[in-house]
Amino acid sequence: MSYKLVIIAPYPELATLCRQVARDFPDPVEVHEGIFNGGAKLALEAEEKGADVIISRGATAAAIRRRVKIPVVDILNDDSDLLNALYHGSRLGKRIAVVTARSLLSERKMLEELLQVELKQYVFNERDDLQQVISAVKAAGFQVVVGGIYTVLLAKQAGLGGVLIRNGREAILRALGEARNTAAVRRQEKIRAQYAQAIMDFAQEGIIAIDQNCMVTVFNRVAEGIFGLRADQVLGRPVTEVIPNTRLDKVLRAEEPELGELQKVQPDTYIVTNRVPIKVEGQTTGAVAMFKDVTRLQEYERKIRRHIQARGHVARYQLQDILGDNKKMLAVKRKAAQYARTDSTILILGESGTGKEMFAQGIHNLSRRKHGPFVAVNCSAIPENLLESELFGYEEGAFTGARKGGKQGLFLLAHGGTIFLDEIGSVSPAIQTRLLRVLQEQEIRPIGSNQVIPINVRVIAAANIDLLAAVERGDFRADLFYRLNVLTLSLPPLRERKDDIPLLARHFLQKAWPGREIVLPEAALKPLTAYHWPGNVRELENVLERIAVFARHDGRVEEKHVRQAMADIDFAQPAPSLTVPLEGDLEQIRKRIVLETINQVGGSKKLAAERLGISRTQLWRILNK
Repeated sequence: MSYKLVIIAPYPELATLCRQVARDFPDPVEVHEGIFNGGAKLALEAEEKGADVIISRGATAAAIRRRVKIPVVDILNDDSDLLNALYHGSRLGKRIAVVTARSLLSERKMLEELLQVELKQYVFNERDDLQQVISAVKAAGFQVVVGGIYTVLLAKQAGLGGVLIRNGREAILRALGEARNTAAVRRQEKIRAQYAQAIMDFAQEGIIAIDQNCMVTVFNRVAEGIFGLRADQVLGRPVTEVIPNTRLDKVLRAEEPELGELQKVQPDTYIVTNRVPIKVEGQTTGAVAMFKDVTRLQEYERKIRRHIQARGHVARYQLQDILGDNKKMLAVKRKAAQYARTDSTILILGESGTGKEMFAQGIHNLSRRKHGPFVAVNCSAIPENLLESELFGYEEGAFTGARKGGKQGLFLLAHGGTIFLDEIGSVSPAIQTRLLRVLQEQEIRPIGSNQVIPINVRVIAAANIDLLAAVERGDFRADLFYRLNVLTLSLPPLRERKDDIPLLARHFLQKAWPGREIVLPEAALKPLTAYHWPGNVRELENVLERIAVFARHDGRVEEKHVRQAMADIDFAQPAPSLTVPLEGDLEQIRKRIVLETINQVGGSKKLAAERLGISRTQLWRILNK
């Protein structure tokens, strides 16, 4: 990486020597001749053209330093340069004044003895001071002046001897090396500053920083957008002038942070802000505020909600989609509509296949949360060791096999909406404890995380078993049951609303034969209404799908089609009773009941669980005890 270096030489001989030295230097070096303000003007032009560092000497370097913003490096005199000038001066007189912009006579006594002369150092700050300094030198009786080019000129005009301190090659090479190092450090600082500025400009948060005098030092692009001000209008001004209701100055004085504060910055704009003092080695040197526009946060939340909906976390059914004119069913739907107007937890009770999730979706779509996600979880379908991570999420590295970057839990995905926990009675005691905390505190803690995340979720739970009996048996926590059982919805089984079977049958046949007129005579309906339907509406839908296969495709169903579809069902009889010996303890009797039920349904554990009104998880627990 090369750097652009510019030398401003105060006299021609130095310019010539600098050009000779620069030929062998690895970076491009421009050499110009100029003194004092003339040299400063040349330096300004070089700065505008992209110079990294200016090199000059003496008073000219001082004049340049006052005019430019880039670094200025001095060509410092070697001891040999000064000694050579003093030697030539001693040939002109024995009283010699060294007149320079900085002190050079660190070894005055030794030089006086060596050269047999009297020496005195005179230091000047400005060019305009030189005439007065030369007059003082002459008045003090000095015969010779040693210094820079303009100093020597004035000395000669005053009738004094003058000797120029000339720089050698080594001094110029040292100055070039120092200039190159300075340019490298400055380039790195500039890159770091650009990185920091890019981070601040493209950060999602607004950032304002002040120094210990309450002057604004940082004002990023997000802050510009929120406050309607440009950074160049703000930087260097007191923060209280820029933001009249700021508390950043108070944080600086109190040396205490303020976190999560709501602040009004425009008539229709609010920000959530964190303000913290900046401390360096224990001393408060400033303060910084980081903030977000609340309206932007709401937009992010809407984007997240759309993303969630794209992943399928939506409720498809309305309450009016639930078919049924039976009095019991109409009463349940009216109650569900009333429950939709609240945010209270709902417990839906009903046998498998009665439509618990459809009711949950209908309640969600009628509630104020209808634009939020609807997340359904079948608690019995997920293995117990995975259910906790699915519900609450986990951090990266929380356990062996954890996904890189962690995973959001279903409760977090349901934020702003509804989570439906089906077959809640099947969850383990450990997860029951965590669910209770969610209901009580409305917050979750992912597995492997120390962070507690607040959530806004409505919980609708469902069970196809008698939860109160499970509480009495000790299988379900009483406190969780009462937390869930704020509002209860009991769905009637299909056998208690058989007058809805014709309506449901026509609906399911219409799905099988879209666009056709359905003919379903009374004779065909008779076997359907005679059966007790232990699988409820879900079982009815499956039977109607089989009927559609056996019947003609003109939309007409006959009794023979129905009986053909139900040939393997003893539909005229109720579910068979069980006879088991009541020997042994309660666990042994319970296991016999499960085994006998499995035997009656032909070995299907799924059907056995449905007949007994328990989940498959509970059935397996009983068998494994």
